[in-house]
Amino acid sequence: MIASALLMLTLSLDLCGSRAGCELTLTADPELLASAQDAAAELKLAAKVEPAEPKPAAAKKPTDAKLAYRVSRRDGEVVVTLRSLDRPIEQYGEARAKVQKVPKKEWEPRALKSAIRTAMEQAAIDFRLRARESDLGRRSVGFSLRLDGLTGGALGDARHALECFKAQLELAGPVTEAVEHDGLLEETVEYTPKAEEPRDNLAFYAGRVREWMLGGVRAPCTIVGTALASVKTRVQVDQLNRMVAVSFVQ
Repeated sequence: MIASALLMLTLSLDLCGSRAGCELTLTADPELLASAQDAAAELKLAAKVEPAEPKPAAAKKPTDAKLAYRVSRRDGEVVVTLRSLDRPIEQYGEARAKVQKVPKKEWEPRALKSAIRTAMEQAAIDFRLRARESDLGRRSVGFSLRLDGLTGGALGDARHALECFKAQLELAGPVTEAVEHDGLLEETVEYTPKAEEPRDNLAFYAGRVREWMLGGVRAPCTIVGTALASVKTRVQVDQLNRMVAVSFVQ
């Protein structure tokens, strides 16, 4: 997963590719603008500074030829959004990054630039993923189950749980298979989302997995009556690898 994420990162910043007339703008809070420009320059992004973020106007067939970065601060973090100006306003990439504390005041601009650069890279990845999902009419979600320490029936029940998760989704796209490595059982699937599904589908499905497994005897993937009932089940969001992570503690 990490290797593929790094590959996506390398590709994601070729934002315009060979498209003629492609434009990239940059809008930032005044105190962040200089650092945002430096971060964009390091990433070889030829961004034109705009005082206000351009408003998108959705097109039937988006070309993503006009893109806009927005850099701001929220809750003590740097927040970067990346929009295509011919996609609906609710379709955008977003990433947050913490500014590292440094011992000397003169180092603060460098720390700020580094945080903005990281968020720009991650926002580009998020944008590409969401644009692809929108174009295909389907989304993806990954499940990662830690099998370390499980034996016998508990191990079999954990493997069955992954199949049960998939059965709750309207699967679409190519057929996939789970991969087992380093004590983990992982699979990423594509599915047709329901209308009420929120933008953050990782947090959404982490909640669903808790309900499916821990929601009592009537839950579709309940651990009641299985060997997993005797272990502690923990469900978390793995933002780095974009997975719903399930672990079991004996």
